[in-house]
Amino acid sequence: MSFIRYKKFGNKEYAYEVTSYWDPEKKKPRQKTKYLGVVVDKEKKIFKKKSRERKEKLILDFGDTYFLNQFINRVTFFENLKKEMFLPLIFYRLCYPSAMRYARMWYEGNIVRKFFDVDISSQRISEFLEEIGDESIQREFFKEYIRQITPSEGIVIDTTALPNQINIPRSSWGWHNEEIEKQIKLLLVIDRSTSLPLFFRYIAGNIVDVSTLKATVEELSTLKATVEEVLLTLRNLKCKVYEDEIIVQELTKQQRKIFEKFSIMVPKSMGI
Repeated sequence: MSFIRYKKFGNKEYAYEVTSYWDPEKKKPRQKTKYLGVVVDKEKKIFKKKSRERKEKLILDFGDTYFLNQFINRVTFFENLKKEMFLPLIFYRLCYPSAMRYARMWYEGNIVRKFFDVDISSQRISEFLEEIGDESIQREFFKEYIRQITPSEGIVIDTTALPNQINIPRSSWGWHNEEIEKQIKLLLVIDRSTSLPLFFRYIAGNIVDVSTLKATVEELSTLKATVEEVLLTLRNLKCKVYEDEIIVQELTKQQRKIFEKFSIMVPKSMGI
């Protein structure tokens, strides 16, 4: 049986729930008390209990990386890759195209640290880039990648000269910007309709372009600007990290529109 007991201290009145029960050990009735809070309306039994304030541990960048992570998880050819290192570096280069030595600083302030527990120091990055730079690994990747993608309306092949003075076998003399320079060429194949990259390889600088179907700087620049604008909009979406929970701030109308376009649900909170 329970009842409410009221006590007044100073100008405030406090309510307590008192419950009677039988103590089998001492063989006599006893009472236990539960604090309900400050009395707001005694007749309606409305009480206000001061909630324990939670202290946030971190405030992290959330929107851009969460969007990329949700989107890229739909692509099956990433299943066989080392996501723990590969995806954080992709996200870093897309969101903050800066030197790799700053990647760890970005990682510490981004929600990506909750998605991937990885050592993203300069040394580990160098080792990883050396590993994926192996041509046999690249061939295996494209073999699996192209198997899952069918160009919709043909392809575009473009080669770009990369002038350099590095003493490596593929660096050769070639024609670039109306001058003869030592260079390497990057060949890129993209889907003509979607602009999705299909294949790339580096070739010697003295090999003349075989064919270029259709690729203009204006089209590629426009596409790049659009991607950057989207990620910049989502970058402003932050989250607060508590001891046992991550709280995502309220989305703006523009941010919500982007997530809805790609059918990505953004939770209001996430467990840790």
